[in-house]
Formats: sequence, C-alpha cells, structure tokens
Amino acid sequence: MITNYSLRYLWKHGNNSITRVVSLSLGLIVALLIFSFVGLKLSYNRFFPDKERVYQVWTISPQFSGNEADFQMVLPLAPNMANDIPQIEAAAHYTDALLQINHKGNLYDVGMLYVNSDFFKVLDFGVISGDVSRVLSPEGRAANEVLISKRLAELLFDNDDPLGKVIETSSTSKKRYVVAGVFKTPPVNNTIGNFDMLRYMNYDTEDYIWTGSDLYPTFIKIREGNDIAEVEAQMDEFVKRYPSYHDYVKDWQVSFSFVPLDKTTFFKSNVKQISLLMGTIGLVAMLMACLNYVLLTISSLSERSKTIAMLRCNGAKRIDVFKMLLVETLWIMLAALVLSVFIILCLSKEISLLFYDVKVLFAIERIWIPALVCLAAFLVAALIPAAIFSSVKLQYAFRGGKENRTWWKKTLLFVQVACTTGIVIFLGITARQSNYVLTADHGYQYDKIMTVAIPGTTSTQLTIREELLKQTCVEDVGISLGFPMWGYSGNPIYDAQGNLLFSCRWEIADEHYIPTMQMKIVEGRNYQSSDAVNKVLVNETFVKQYGWEDSPLGKTFRKGDGGTYEIVGVVADYQMGDGWVQPIVIHPFNAYLSEDAVNTFWFNIRMTDFSQENMKTIKEVIDAYYTSDWQYSFFTFSERMRDNYYHLRHLRNTVLIAALVTLIISLIGLIGYIGNEMQSRRKEVAIRKVCGATPMEVLKILSLRLSYVVLPAVIVGVMAAVVGGRYYLDILKTNSDLTAHLSWWLFVSGALLVMMIVYGINIISSYKTANENPVEVIK
Repeated sequence: MITNYSLRYLWKHGNNSITRVVSLSLGLIVALLIFSFVGLKLSYNRFFPDKERVYQVWTISPQFSGNEADFQMVLPLAPNMANDIPQIEAAAHYTDALLQINHKGNLYDVGMLYVNSDFFKVLDFGVISGDVSRVLSPEGRAANEVLISKRLAELLFDNDDPLGKVIETSSTSKKRYVVAGVFKTPPVNNTIGNFDMLRYMNYDTEDYIWTGSDLYPTFIKIREGNDIAEVEAQMDEFVKRYPSYHDYVKDWQVSFSFVPLDKTTFFKSNVKQISLLMGTIGLVAMLMACLNYVLLTISSLSERSKTIAMLRCNGAKRIDVFKMLLVETLWIMLAALVLSVFIILCLSKEISLLFYDVKVLFAIERIWIPALVCLAAFLVAALIPAAIFSSVKLQYAFRGGKENRTWWKKTLLFVQVACTTGIVIFLGITARQSNYVLTADHGYQYDKIMTVAIPGTTSTQLTIREELLKQTCVEDVGISLGFPMWGYSGNPIYDAQGNLLFSCRWEIADEHYIPTMQMKIVEGRNYQSSDAVNKVLVNETFVKQYGWEDSPLGKTFRKGDGGTYEIVGVVADYQMGDGWVQPIVIHPFNAYLSEDAVNTFWFNIRMTDFSQENMKTIKEVIDAYYTSDWQYSFFTFSERMRDNYYHLRHLRNTVLIAALVTLIISLIGLIGYIGNEMQSRRKEVAIRKVCGATPMEVLKILSLRLSYVVLPAVIVGVMAAVVGGRYYLDILKTNSDLTAHLSWWLFVSGALLVMMIVYGINIISSYKTANENPVEVIK
C-alpha cells in the first residue's frame, strides 16, 4: 500500500516530482564527479603489492630552495644503499625521456623510463610476458631490448604477439628497439607518471658521480620484519663511506626522509589541502541538492496533510507515514541517479578533459565512493521530511499542517542562500587567481612568442635562426635550453676560497634571448657571440645572495661544474616555475656548442601576430633546413604558461561548475519556497489590499520578510568565502609567490549578485499574487 500510494502521488504531481529529480540529479552529478576525483587523488600508489615495505627517498636542505624537499637523487645512491644496508631488500631508480616512434608511417609520442634491474622488485606494475631479468640487464641493453606497456602493444600491434617486434624511433639517430616483454599499463594513480617503455640504465661502478647529475627518483624496499627506522639509523655511516658524498651532505646540511610509497604524493605538497577544498565543494553541492529536495518536499506539507490525516484515521501509524516518505524518496533518488548517469555518459568527453576518463573515475575498486555518496544523499534527503511528516499531529493535519513548520523552510532557505553566496564569491576568488598568474609581471613578455623545439647541429640551428630573422613577420628569435616556467637545473655556488655559499639555477641561451623575451638588463650588458665562454649573466637575487654591495660587474665566482665565471651583466629578477624567484646564472649559447653533436634547443620566436599565413611562412623556413625525422610542433608561450598553471584552471573550472549547479538548485528551491509562501498568504495579501495597501507596498512587505532570512544568510556566506579564500591562497603560497589579494569588491559583488537574483525571483513570483483581485481571493 505504501509503495502504491507513493507512486500515485509522484505520478499525480508530476511537475513537483520532475523538479525534485532534476534538482537532486544536478547535485549528485557534481558530488559523484568531485568525490570520485578526490578519492582517486588520495589512492595514489595503493595498487602496488608490498607497498607497506616500499619508501621513496627524499632529501631536505635548509640551503637549497628554501628548505624544500627534493626527490631526485644521484645515480649511485640506489645500488649502493641496496648493497651496503642489509635491511634493504632492493632499491630502484629511474630517469625519464620522451621518444617519438615511427610505426607504419604514424608518429606516436611515447614516454620511456630508463631503470635499473631491481625496478619491478620494488615498483611492481605487473609483468604480462617476457624475461624481465634479462631485459633489465646489460645483456638486454646491448641487444636493444625494451619492455612496453599493454596499452602501447595494443596500439602498435593490435592483437598480434608483440614479442620480437621492432620499434623504430623518429629521430636523427633512428634507434631500433626490440620488444622483449610486456607489462601492465600503469594506472593513472601512480606518482611516476605516464610511461609505456622501459629500458635498462647503465651503471658503471668505476665511473659514477656522487655530487652531481641528481636526476633519479629513488625507491627502496625493506625486508620483511624490518623497520624503516633501522635504515634511517644507518644513513650517517652509509654516507661516510663515500667521501665526496659525505662532504656534499655536510656542506649542504642534507637530511634524508623515507616516505611510505602510498604517502609520497602528499609529502611537501598541497595535494591533501586541495583535495579537502574540492571535497568541501562537492559536499556543499550535494547538501544543497538534498536540502533543496527537503525544502520542496516540506513545501507540499500543507497540501498533503489532510491526506496523511485520513491515512492515520484509517489505521496508518506514524511509522507507516515515515516509510511512505522513505519509499517516495527512494523512487526519486533512483530516478535522479539514472538521470545523473545518463548525463555523465553523454558528457564523458568533456568530463575527461576536466577530471579523468569516466571509466577511471568510477573504476570497480573505487565504486564504493559513489555508492557512499548516493547513500549519504538518500539518508539526508529522506530522513528529514519523513521525520517531519510522520510527526504531524492529527489536529494540525486537518488544519493544513502549518503547526510551526515554516521555520524548517526558512532554515533550509537560509542554508541554500548562504552556500550559494559563499561558492559564488569563491568562484570569483579562484577566477581572479587563475587570471592573475597569467597577467602578472613575470619579468618578461611572452604574449607574442611562438616556441618550437629544433634538434640539429649548431650550424643548422644558427642557419634556421638567421633565415627566420629575414621574415617580416618575425621581430626576433632567441634560443634557449628551457623555459622559465619549467624551472632550471641547479648547481652550487662557491666563493674564490672554495666556500659553499648557496645553490643557483642555470640556463643556456644565445645573445638574442634576452631582447626576444624583453627581459631587462639593470646593470652591465648582454653577452655577445664574440665573448669568452666564461662570460655570464646573473639576476638580481644572485647578486643579493652572494652579498655584493658594490657593482658585481667583472667579479668572478665558481660553480659546481668546476668552472670560474665572470659577470658581464645583471638581469632583472623574473619568475620561474609556479612563481618563485631564485638566483640564476645564464650561460652563453656558444659555450656549449659542438659542431658534430646534435642538440635540441628551443626557438623562441617573437612574431608580429600568429596568423595562419605567418605560421605557414615560419614552417616553410624551418622545413627547408630541418634534418630530423622528429615531428616538431608549434606552441605559443601563452599556451605553455596556461599549461603550467593548469591546476589553478582546473580548480576554477570545478568551482565554476559547482557554483552554476548550486545556483540552479537554489533558484529551484527559492521558486518553490516563494510559490508556497504566496499560496499560503494569498488571503493575507488580499485583506491588506482591501485595507488600502497597493501592490508595490505588498511587494515591499513580502521582500522585507524575505530579508530576515536572506540578509543573515548572505553575511554568513561572505564570512565562509573569506575563510575559504584565505585557506585557498595560503595553500598556493606554499608553492608560489604569485597570489592575488582578497579584494573587498569580490565579496561585495558576489553578495550583491546573489541578492539581486533572490529578490528578482521574489518580485517576479510575488507579482501575480500582489496584483490579484482581493474579492476573488477572499471568496
């Protein structure tokens, strides 16, 4: 009987039912996506077997990068730790590279890892076929053998057995690799990243460097029954066995941290804080949808109270009414869930751009997350109206069920307006931050720069540059090893007596780079092609950190590479990475030239504009002298900058979706609330009009009553946005100097926008009631 009554009511009041389904489904979509995304972020590396025995090695130095942790170790660390420390069962390290594979005329960019023989003993991604011990050995390297992922095997060879097949790279050297094994495709929730090829990395015990080339993330696996504290206790003795490394650790005051594999993603990062922030946004969206459902359901109490009273008079108990509302909510929830799944599937391509592939987000091993979200949403949406409806007394039910239930509706409306205000303002904060990092003064101008990587000999690269400069659409061309937003490699700086001072970042660039990037030389001059190779540029922070109070021009310093360099100019500080300013040394391009060697440098081309015709001209010039099979691509510097701050845009876009959804949900709830209020106050309005009130006065009275709920709610929402905004910017400050301020106009404009929408809907919804014929209403 309960189920039949619930279904009949839902069918009879189809508009109300559809409204509740749509409102609930919108909140479910946002909550399901965000919580699944957060769950994926928090599950990194948990798929590895024996993960509780695997640790990543990190180092921390107060003299390097502001006490930041570094995960890249020197090459000899992993094998020697495994040999010297008995508690360590195996140690693995790797370095990565990007290859371009030419297969049947099709080019594919493939990530490759160069690894040692213990890689799978420590980081077991799972081997499908092949002899790993041979492939990851000197014999395997000599035979050019590689392991490829299942994903790459299916891409290149379909269902054919890939073992023994040859893969050829698209490069000047045209390397050929033999597939000797297949491993499982790495899940997205691994800290190493996206890769599809593995090759053995040579390690010569007689020729290794302990004090440089720190490019190798390192992991150790301790033996069963041992504790990581036993490894930590032996590190001092281990370091002393290698004098040059001991001196390095002592000079730099290096300390070691061994971070559990499933926690290394969160070490010295803001992943957990951002996940908490996104989780809060998802929770707000879900609560808004659930509370809006409750509001719409309670608003029908006056309409349904007599029916409930009749059921009670005919023997139904309060528990029966309670069950009836639970069943009704269950049907609504199922319909909303079906609609949510349908919308998610229809927007799967767009969702993959913002989060991950839908199949990854809702993978079977994490299906408990969306299930828990649905259960929580059902309990919140079902229990409150069920408790209210079942507690209505019979004497009040026959009078329309108005016994002190308006406070429920006002409370729910208060929460909705407060949440909407907070999230709309927070959207403004994230949007301003995302725009601020792109428009702030980075110390160089990049808006008209096109970038392209060109491998080749020195003469080829210089010829291409000269030919590009002849084009009318090209203003200047600068060649560099990297980009500021990517960060630079580091090196220690020593004084003339050999005392360690600090660590610097270094770049290689030609004499055209500074003017092309429109960087400012604040003292001295730019280097010239005729200068000696030891002439360098430094930035202002380098001068300050060295301690020079007079002019640094002509002064010399020593760098960790053993060279002594003379300063010819000082460049104004410019931003690196996510916005840090660090001491920088810029070496001249000609210091690293070798006519026979093939190097890849970035061409930074300042153009008049990026029109299709100009891009065609640039491509024709490069193609005329381009000698590599590597398929190059053009990217504007602005695109690279946007990619560098993807995490900010991702959060902004997530908040934007959540803000739009909560706004829509609030509008639905507000329309329902005001409509119900107008229905219950029609006679009151009519009497006021009979007593001489004008429609405008009636609208003012109704708006004033609404203000008792809306104004406090907006104030609470603003306060919540202040707390959330400060928390968000504090998170960003741990990784960047580029953070916008919390301007007062963001809060005022957000609050006014919400109030304009609320009062606008109130006036539109109340206008008809305020202008009705009072005589007809009173009858």
